[in-house]
Amino acid sequence: MAVVRRRYSTPGVRRAVAACTVLAALSGASAGLSDPFPLGSGMGNLGAIVWANGSAGRQPWTPASFYCDTARFGGSISGALYYDRMDNSGSISRFALGAWGRLPQQYLIVKGSYARLNALGVYFEDDACLSVGANAARYVNIGLDLCLWQSGVRADGERPVRMAYVRESLWLPWSFAAFSFTATHLALYRTPGAGLDMPVLLQAGLHSTRHRFGAQGVLITLRYNGEVRFGFRVAEEYWFHPSVSLCAALGTNPTLVSVGLTVARRRWSASGAVVHHPVLGWSEGAGVEMWR
Repeated sequence: MAVVRRRYSTPGVRRAVAACTVLAALSGASAGLSDPFPLGSGMGNLGAIVWANGSAGRQPWTPASFYCDTARFGGSISGALYYDRMDNSGSISRFALGAWGRLPQQYLIVKGSYARLNALGVYFEDDACLSVGANAARYVNIGLDLCLWQSGVRADGERPVRMAYVRESLWLPWSFAAFSFTATHLALYRTPGAGLDMPVLLQAGLHSTRHRFGAQGVLITLRYNGEVRFGFRVAEEYWFHPSVSLCAALGTNPTLVSVGLTVARRRWSASGAVVHHPVLGWSEGAGVEMWR
């Protein structure tokens, strides 16, 4: 979620924008499909657990380079409610949907995703992303994404603020774990004079493959927008049944605590999670996906 510096006239508009601005400022989040925490199966583990042939690798809003499985195509939809403490209700919501497919060339994956954030029915943010990933070598996957973002206020009569940016990704898998790296918000275009504040985000992670005890993962993030801000996330996932798992995660800067449940079958999966945020309190989300 980005910070856009503007003046607004009505109390309802000011409240909606204030809620989103506070969320962006205190969460350290930035525009995109994973702020202040991921949607779908990644919500319960804060995006720290990724196995390329599992749900996180298939999610349309994760880089295409993170996927490596035999399924040919699939889709997903998910949503979350952020609980604004001003009225203790889910006044800020976000949903995302997308699809992915493996091209006839087995080494090429394409993903497409769209997300919308809505605050009190007044302020909105849209984010659309096209992601392409390729197997460059035996243990090297690379990806390049093109993303379009906009925000606006329905009651204000102003044109939306827009930004186009790229995201670069790298996935280095081996037998028992994988290393991931992403660089996001490398701007191609920004609405002139809009006061758009969009920090560059660098993220590196180490993710175990699924084993008999489940899976583990860690993420280190660096945000730069005139000053450097570090974050750290660690997650644990336990499969107590071949089709059912529990996960939990902790994050810093901001302090996040999450718990999630996933049910995975042969061609579909469903997940639900709650996340505690220092400003939002407990937020909840759910998602489903199907593939063939």
